[in-house]
Amino acid sequence: MISTLPTDCLNQIFECLEEDKVTLHSCLLVNRLWCRISVEILWRNIWEFEKIRTLIACLPNELKDFLLNNGVTSISISKPPLFNYASFCKVISIRYLLFEDNEILSKNQKNYLITKEILKMFMRQISSLKKMDFSFMEYYDDYACYDDDFYKNYNFLNFINFPGAKDCLKNLSELKCYSYMNSEFFFQLSKICRNINYLVIIFEKIASVGIKDLILSQNNLKSISFSGCNSCNESNFDDDILNYFTLSNTLTKLFLSGTSLPSIFTKIMFSNFRILILDFYPVNHVDILTKFLVNNGKNLEELELVLSNCVNSVINNSINLAIAKYCPSLKSLHTEFKRIEELIMIFDNCQQLESIRISSDKSLGGKKLLEIVAKYSPKNFHELNLFHAKLHSKDLESFFISWKDRVSQRPFSFIYDGDGPVNNNKTGKLIKKYKALDVINKFEKRNRR
Repeated sequence: MISTLPTDCLNQIFECLEEDKVTLHSCLLVNRLWCRISVEILWRNIWEFEKIRTLIACLPNELKDFLLNNGVTSISISKPPLFNYASFCKVISIRYLLFEDNEILSKNQKNYLITKEILKMFMRQISSLKKMDFSFMEYYDDYACYDDDFYKNYNFLNFINFPGAKDCLKNLSELKCYSYMNSEFFFQLSKICRNINYLVIIFEKIASVGIKDLILSQNNLKSISFSGCNSCNESNFDDDILNYFTLSNTLTKLFLSGTSLPSIFTKIMFSNFRILILDFYPVNHVDILTKFLVNNGKNLEELELVLSNCVNSVINNSINLAIAKYCPSLKSLHTEFKRIEELIMIFDNCQQLESIRISSDKSLGGKKLLEIVAKYSPKNFHELNLFHAKLHSKDLESFFISWKDRVSQRPFSFIYDGDGPVNNNKTGKLIKKYKALDVINKFEKRNRR
């Protein structure tokens, strides 16, 4: 009976299983129709599996002969595969194409030849690519014995002019790449891809001037991530870029990662900013962060600060004071607290706060932190992620009792990564009791890393 379901119904059912690879694999064995539908979904993003051999099998025999004649010996001329697998792909990962299958793509066999031919096949056969990921150099250390020609051969990745590339790339929505990529690559991409939603740029010592062309050409950019942003400079972000950030009503998320914050970010102003994630060393950069929050904190709903362990209490207090003063609309916050007064200040000033992830100083006791959360957290607050604090079962019970008595009580989610015997039987019974009373929605103890 199930096998007679209309194809449209099966498609909708299988779409719900997109993240359940095990179940989708089992569907391959039912019949040809089920196999075809599930294969198409499985192959949208196949880079967690070793599929290089299958992709090579999809190449025409004359290309396989060409590769064999050029020293790529791990290729066999076999019968064509059951499906045109390449046409199902929606994600291209250069890292996996270059490095992941070491048996086939060994560094002595000019693996860029295989990658080039597979990319040509993708451009011809993928009707609408969604994501392209060039982030392979972070894995390059294991391949340090590549010859000096590798960077020159890397230019083949500038595949914008491959047959079919314009149609393949016109609906690209996610791009991850390096700042030193050829300017012509960014320029050509800017003429084809106008609706990128998520852009990740990993900055190195050289930053292509074409990055500006790509950013300015986007109509629906929602998220920008700059990794290694200490390499950014004024030439990368001139007035045109700053004006784009200011005028864009789609850009809502910014991620910055680097050893420091470049001063250019004091000039950035977003019109519809919602999410900021920073991973940096804040010494001597508190003023830059404060100015950024002055310009953009009013509408900020999510803020995550991953700070260096060397941050002293004065710097930490200055950052938390700026958050409390300039970010009144926060719903989610991740930061570090060295003083209880700072946490109270955040709760008093950020009345929309629903979730907080606290990396606490070891001098702050877990019991005191829970007392502050129970007493001062806003009425919509309902999720606590607590790190580096020591808790005991009696501390939890006291907190749950206080939470139960709150006037605007919501079921509470608690994620705990710290010291203390919170995995014993007593704690288990305590959690079960307050879950039954709808005081706790979730309790999770994570192992210290």
